[in-house]
Amino acid sequence: LEIDSAFRIIVNYSGLLYIVIGLWLVTALAYLLDYMTKKDKDISDYKESIGGGVRLAWLVIIFVIIGSGIFLLLDVNVNGNAERYGVISNYLLFNDEWGTHRGYIWRNAIESFHAFSPFKKLFGFGPDTFGIVLLDKTKGNVYGELFDNAHNEYLHYLITVGILGLAAYLTYLVSFVVRCIRRGCSNPCVIAAMMAVVCYSTQAFVNLNLPIATPIMWLMLTLGALGCSGNGQAKDVGN
Repeated sequence: LEIDSAFRIIVNYSGLLYIVIGLWLVTALAYLLDYMTKKDKDISDYKESIGGGVRLAWLVIIFVIIGSGIFLLLDVNVNGNAERYGVISNYLLFNDEWGTHRGYIWRNAIESFHAFSPFKKLFGFGPDTFGIVLLDKTKGNVYGELFDNAHNEYLHYLITVGILGLAAYLTYLVSFVVRCIRRGCSNPCVIAAMMAVVCYSTQAFVNLNLPIATPIMWLMLTLGALGCSGNGQAKDVGN
């Protein structure tokens, strides 16, 4: 999906200039307050802190955004109110055209998985065989393309290594995040590594595991796990 749908909303909004000016003013004010707080203190004694009210407000904003996104997706795809949202509906309506034909790939992949035998559903068709699975099913498609990757890591693993393989991968990721929260929350380096893995795992819903990015994710995962090792205390991975 081309980005012009979002650009049409942003560029045509008359208050865009005032929003930009307001954000610059807020940024300048934040830096000014930060400078006023630090200038009379020894830098070695300064410790950055964020009040509980700010954290609570940020948490509320996150939940509002997530809740709004879920509502919009349900309203468009379940209730059929795509026309209500204009050009935004291009991002919300899941069909064959969604996400540069990702919807088409996903639909055919899911249909192929349903046709698998029980054994193949458990263990998959085999590593790196996604293109083979979809070759005949999508032959002569209207897009004139060959699909050798699901552009969704989890669906890709479901087809190639099956339910058990996908479950093992998800268990590994989830247990890593839980371990970091429980044993490494006092170490910002561990939390940073954990968030890098979380961000990668989120974008993996619509992307493939590129050689230039995936090894870095595994490196962050290793560093986070290392920081959580020892006698229940997070080590200083940053050093």
